[in-house]
Amino acid sequence: MFLTSYREKEAQFYKEKERRLPKSNDYYSQLHNAIFYQMYYHYYHETWTEDKVFDLIGEKHESLYGLFDGEGFAILEFLFENKASMIRDIWKRTFDFGYQSGFERRPFRTKHSIGLHYRRMISFLSGFAYLSALNLNLEEYLKDPNKSENTYFTYNGRKAISYTMAHEID
Repeated sequence: MFLTSYREKEAQFYKEKERRLPKSNDYYSQLHNAIFYQMYYHYYHETWTEDKVFDLIGEKHESLYGLFDGEGFAILEFLFENKASMIRDIWKRTFDFGYQSGFERRPFRTKHSIGLHYRRMISFLSGFAYLSALNLNLEEYLKDPNKSENTYFTYNGRKAISYTMAHEID
């Protein structure tokens, strides 16, 4: 029951955002659409392939570090509304850590490669989308992190909960 409800809320989150996607053909409208569809389809969108998105980002940015500054901030506002500033701050802090993930990761750090950080960015944004779709309240989560749906949030929210807690501590 919980899982069905969760998936419905997640689908509703994405469908509502999709209706509001920019229709313009300017750079940042295309970037909005590209990032959104990469999150929604988990990298497998037929129009916005990873290579096309790399090329699009590379037109105006040398790295993903400052992608959400200036006009790019509108992408986070579109996706996360009042949490956009927090998510941008957390995104910039993630560059202090290695870009690889998984059991075989190596401790390399770099701020200069779109390709190296791209999947991490989509995973990062998707994690916050999971939490946003369910309106997760951090205070409620911390009261009982072992509750079944909270462990589900932890897994599917990827590192978003940990990042949020670290941001609150900072």
